[in-house]
Amino acid sequence: MKKGKTLLIILMLGMLSLIYFEITHVFGSAKAYNVSLPDRDKDINAGIDNIGVRKIKFKELLNINGWAYINDIDATQQKVYITLVSSESQYIFDTEKVLRADLPDALNDKQNKIENAGLETLIDMSMVEKGSYRIGFYIENGSEKKLNLSSMSVNVENKKVEILEIMNNRTDLKLVQSTNEVKANIEEVRNGEGYVKIKGWAFLKGVSHESSEIYIVLKDQKNNQLTFFDSDSQIRKDVTAYFGEGGNLDSTGFVSRIVLENSQNKKYKIGIYVKNDKAGGLYWSKESIGE
Repeated sequence: MKKGKTLLIILMLGMLSLIYFEITHVFGSAKAYNVSLPDRDKDINAGIDNIGVRKIKFKELLNINGWAYINDIDATQQKVYITLVSSESQYIFDTEKVLRADLPDALNDKQNKIENAGLETLIDMSMVEKGSYRIGFYIENGSEKKLNLSSMSVNVENKKVEILEIMNNRTDLKLVQSTNEVKANIEEVRNGEGYVKIKGWAFLKGVSHESSEIYIVLKDQKNNQLTFFDSDSQIRKDVTAYFGEGGNLDSTGFVSRIVLENSQNKKYKIGIYVKNDKAGGLYWSKESIGE
């Protein structure tokens, strides 16, 4: 009799465990990993095409669709993870591969099988502690392990998830006399909600771009005051293809999202400043922002 009761209790506990799992578990949600992340690297080319928050089983889940790969490496066998990184903690989640036949033509790369670079993930944000996290991409491909961060972040507070776009920083720089000609093009100037997005490519002629940094320069048309902003690097194989004799120019792409404070009734001319340890140059475009 006692054995029968014991067996019944075990069966009931098992049933309760299954019911609890069914109620709390979201099928298809990403698995969390514990990995020591490397330093941020420019060699990852990545993009977030769609990002949103879905509510499933009383939980908020972060749904991300996009693509990511390490430049100049066959993407067939890569493993891509989404990272959420703050000053205090980090989370790493796996992704599902999505075939993207559009990527080779769109990104001018038909050599490295980047149609395998598509990804999707569904992250259970109840696993993430309160805080603000920048979204990144961590890729393992053979012996290569690379990390880069996106321009998106998520803020977690009171079990609510908010998606935010990260703005680029104003930077204190002293403009020095140009040593080299700057080849550059601004392809997009677009007003967002409270910010301006500037996108294009730039490099110093005759100088390796490997250690170069690209800054946006805004010149106040009334008092000629210069303001500098940093930018995020983007892979541009089309620039290398066009200026092939200039060496590898894949990392010459840039994008910058700028918040202009106290900018009413002001007009700014847009420039690009490229510098490294040995050289620097300034390019003034025909583009401007403001009234």
